Amino acid sequence: MTWREGRLDFAAMQPRAASTAAHARLLAEQLPTSYAVWDLVAHPELGDIRARPYLERRSLLTRGP
Repeated sequence: MTWREGRLDFAAMQPRAASTAAHARLLAEQLPTSYAVWDLVAHPELGDIRARPYLERRSLLTRGP
């Protein structure tokens, strides 16, 4: 993700994925990006769910309260 003016700008990051290695280094200097991952590791009713399969954790995460 690339931050612009205090907001995430996914479109600004896309040229880096389609560039050469040398050009990607230049773009990285001009438009630094971050990598974010969301996962559910604990559930109010189920407790620690880190050992459960990813698809189950994902389902719980997207289901919401």
